Amino acid sequence: MHADIKRDVSQEFLKGLRHMAETHQPSLPGFGSTVLAFDAGLAATPHERCIVQHAQRLHTNGVGGSDLMLRALTAGLADMQAQQLRQMEQHVYVGGSRDARVVMAAARAACNGVPEQLAAECCGTAPKRAATATRTRIDPDEDLAIHP
Repeated sequence: MHADIKRDVSQEFLKGLRHMAETHQPSLPGFGSTVLAFDAGLAATPHERCIVQHAQRLHTNGVGGSDLMLRALTAGLADMQAQQLRQMEQHVYVGGSRDARVVMAAARAACNGVPEQLAAECCGTAPKRAATATRTRIDPDEDLAIHP
């Protein structure tokens, strides 16, 4: 999911979202708040458009500033995660494995809290996680068998 965000949600979009969230202060809900307007080219991917829709909805409900950005990203990434889990379900259940339910339960458990963490990373409110795990190089001729 982290790689999908890097591919589908550009840094330019995040900067534009941050700028819009900070410059457009919301009014009280129901009192004719202005609609957030994004440039046509700024939200180019479906995921970016989804995040914009969440941002506009939150803004009309009186949310603004960094909270708007965090909540819109979290909601958009949760939608992305739900879509990916549905695709995984299709592949797992079509395969007809006896353990399909166990596999999907493990996948859901592994994905629990991911949208919130990734949204916090994109907003700069959480420490960034390591892109790849550090691992020492393994010699191909090394004997990896466990010896008592």
